[in-house]
Amino acid sequence: MSNQLLVQLLTQPHLQSTEAARTGPSSNKYVLNLASCTMMSKVQLEQAIDMNTHALQKDLHDQRVKQLRKLMKDIDEDDWQYESVEKLIGLR
Repeated sequence: MSNQLLVQLLTQPHLQSTEAARTGPSSNKYVLNLASCTMMSKVQLEQAIDMNTHALQKDLHDQRVKQLRKLMKDIDEDDWQYESVEKLIGLR
Protein backbone atom coordinates (compact mmCIF):
# COMPACT_ATOMS: atom_id res chain seq x y z
CA MET A 1 0.00 0.00 0.00
CA SER A 2 1.49 3.33 -1.01
CA ASN A 3 2.05 6.11 1.50
CA GLN A 4 -0.31 8.43 -0.35
CA LEU A 5 -3.12 5.86 -0.26
CA LEU A 6 -2.45 5.19 3.42
CA VAL A 7 -2.61 8.91 4.21
CA GLN A 8 -5.82 9.19 2.22
CA LEU A 9 -7.36 6.25 4.04
CA LEU A 10 -6.32 7.65 7.40
CA THR A 11 -7.76 11.11 6.72
CA GLN A 12 -11.08 10.12 5.19
CA PRO A 13 -14.42 10.05 7.05
CA HIS A 14 -14.56 6.26 6.92
CA LEU A 15 -12.47 6.21 10.09
CA GLN A 16 -14.15 5.74 13.40
CA SER A 17 -12.99 7.20 16.66
CA THR A 18 -13.06 4.64 19.46
CA GLU A 19 -12.82 5.03 23.19
CA ALA A 20 -10.34 2.17 23.40
CA ALA A 21 -8.00 3.83 20.94
CA ARG A 22 -8.12 7.10 22.88
CA THR A 23 -7.46 5.52 26.27
CA GLY A 24 -5.15 2.69 25.20
CA PRO A 25 -1.37 2.77 25.08
CA SER A 26 -1.42 3.51 21.34
CA SER A 27 -1.03 7.10 20.21
CA ASN A 28 -3.47 6.55 17.31
CA LYS A 29 -6.79 8.28 17.82
CA TYR A 30 -8.55 6.41 15.03
CA VAL A 31 -9.06 2.83 14.04
CA LEU A 32 -9.89 1.87 10.48
CA ASN A 33 -13.39 0.61 9.88
CA LEU A 34 -12.47 -2.32 7.61
CA ALA A 35 -15.93 -2.69 6.07
CA SER A 36 -15.99 0.92 4.91
CA CYS A 37 -12.36 0.72 3.72
CA THR A 38 -13.27 -2.29 1.64
CA MET A 39 -16.26 -0.42 0.28
CA MET A 40 -14.13 2.63 -0.52
CA SER A 41 -11.59 0.41 -2.26
CA LYS A 42 -14.35 -1.17 -4.35
CA VAL A 43 -15.70 2.23 -5.33
CA GLN A 44 -12.23 3.51 -6.20
CA LEU A 45 -11.53 0.36 -8.21
CA GLU A 46 -14.83 0.67 -10.08
CA GLN A 47 -14.10 4.32 -10.87
CA ALA A 48 -10.61 3.47 -12.12
CA ILE A 49 -12.00 0.66 -14.29
CA ASP A 50 -14.71 2.96 -15.70
CA MET A 51 -12.18 5.69 -16.49
CA ASN A 52 -9.76 3.24 -18.14
CA THR A 53 -12.56 1.60 -20.12
CA HIS A 54 -13.75 4.99 -21.34
CA ALA A 55 -10.20 5.97 -22.35
CA LEU A 56 -9.74 2.64 -24.18
CA GLN A 57 -13.03 3.06 -26.04
CA LYS A 58 -12.01 6.56 -27.08
CA ASP A 59 -8.61 5.33 -28.31
CA LEU A 60 -10.24 2.52 -30.29
CA HIS A 61 -12.72 4.98 -31.81
CA ASP A 62 -9.88 7.31 -32.82
CA GLN A 63 -8.06 4.38 -34.45
CA ARG A 64 -11.19 3.42 -36.43
CA VAL A 65 -11.67 7.00 -37.59
CA LYS A 66 -8.02 7.20 -38.74
CA GLN A 67 -8.39 3.90 -40.62
CA LEU A 68 -11.58 5.10 -42.30
CA ARG A 69 -9.95 8.40 -43.30
CA LYS A 70 -6.99 6.53 -44.78
CA LEU A 71 -9.34 4.22 -46.67
CA MET A 72 -11.32 7.20 -47.97
CA LYS A 73 -8.10 8.87 -49.12
CA ASP A 74 -7.00 5.69 -50.89
CA ILE A 75 -10.38 5.39 -52.62
CA ASP A 76 -10.24 9.04 -53.70
CA GLU A 77 -6.77 8.50 -55.21
CA ASP A 78 -7.96 5.45 -57.20
CA ASP A 79 -11.36 6.90 -58.16
CA TRP A 80 -10.21 8.20 -61.56
CA GLN A 81 -9.49 4.65 -62.75
CA TYR A 82 -13.11 3.49 -62.65
CA GLU A 83 -16.37 4.46 -64.33
CA SER A 84 -18.83 6.24 -62.04
CA VAL A 85 -21.68 4.18 -60.65
CA GLU A 86 -24.27 6.62 -62.04
CA LYS A 87 -22.88 6.20 -65.55
CA LEU A 88 -22.81 2.39 -65.25
CA ILE A 89 -26.47 2.14 -64.20
CA GLY A 90 -27.57 4.75 -66.76
CA LEU A 91 -28.47 7.66 -64.49
CA ARG A 92 -25.96 9.98 -66.13
